[in-house]
Amino acid sequence: MFFTLEKLERNTKQLKDLRYRERMEIPSFDASTPEEEPVGKRPESVVYTGTLKKGDFWIGRGTYLWIRQSVEIPVEWAGKKIAGLFNMGKTGEGLNSGFEGLIYVNGSPYCETGSYHEEVIFPSELAGTKVELAIRLWAGLEGGGVPTQQTHQFKQAELAVLDEVADDFYYSSRAVVETVRMLDENDSIRRDLLTAMDRAHLAIDWRRPGSDAFYGSLKKALEVWKKEVSRILWTSPVTVHTVGHSHIDVAWLWQLKHTREKAARTFSTMCTLMEQYPEFTFVQS
Repeated sequence: MFFTLEKLERNTKQLKDLRYRERMEIPSFDASTPEEEPVGKRPESVVYTGTLKKGDFWIGRGTYLWIRQSVEIPVEWAGKKIAGLFNMGKTGEGLNSGFEGLIYVNGSPYCETGSYHEEVIFPSELAGTKVELAIRLWAGLEGGGVPTQQTHQFKQAELAVLDEVADDFYYSSRAVVETVRMLDENDSIRRDLLTAMDRAHLAIDWRRPGSDAFYGSLKKALEVWKKEVSRILWTSPVTVHTVGHSHIDVAWLWQLKHTREKAARTFSTMCTLMEQYPEFTFVQS
């Protein structure tokens, strides 16, 4: 097991971006003038006076910036998982500041984008159509202290096909790496997990990352992982259940006037998740 964990950690980091195939860059957007706009503004009432290009900065404090672009989604993507990748700004230390945004698809609110929502899954039915993407960006606040203008940079906007096998294997590998780092070195489960994932990684063809042969080998690696992990004898009496949660902290980061907009972003995201994952139960509390 000499340096096995370090090897798996390195390979797992490489897999993160390799989950996306046939990537299409969106290099620029039409942009409005930043303003403290009235609550509930819709895309059809926005006036676009400028352009926001990749690498450009946008600055504000509690202000909103609308951007939009029309994109043709290839018909060949029908039946595949269509992903949008958006990195439009920063998140401050302690998560006390940062941009947030609400994505509109063809004029209707779809879901949130932000530091924890850089990946967005779009309906496969959009394949073969021209889609207008509009994003209502909020510059955010400083999260306490001296009022400060927030500076953001447009770093990424892409559409791609999310390879579901690569995605499954990446998150399985990441979970193992993070779990093993927390377990005691003398824990037998730690050894078994490390061995199982190492055998899976040995099936990956790293000669040409991103090639058809590479993705074919990932399918094999996932099969090896599932087979190996099924052999582990779990001795713990503990069963862990996970519950997702979303909330709005009026007293922490947002002012009261921003709460409705934050609620709209959160609600749109939850509606999208309910549609994408019907096997899960969602409860409002």
